[in-house]
Amino acid sequence: YGQLKATVIGVGRDALPPQGPGEEAHFPISLELASQVLERQGRRFELQPGMALEAQLQLKRVTLLQLIFSKLNRGMDAVRSLR
Repeated sequence: YGQLKATVIGVGRDALPPQGPGEEAHFPISLELASQVLERQGRRFELQPGMALEAQLQLKRVTLLQLIFSKLNRGMDAVRSLR
């Protein structure tokens, strides 16, 4: 639907197990959203408790090419681990 800016306000201490093949262990995080409303094509969508989201955290600046190659490398690693 769109994007919202957020700030990480907490990181869980215990890693959660991988959710599928090729996945890695991950840590739960808490975010503080810049807004509780998402706007897209002139429509407003109010966020509600329990809604799922997918987050992409910016840990460092990378070029588009670096991003694409990192995703390809992760995919190749997943294939190698299945062998």
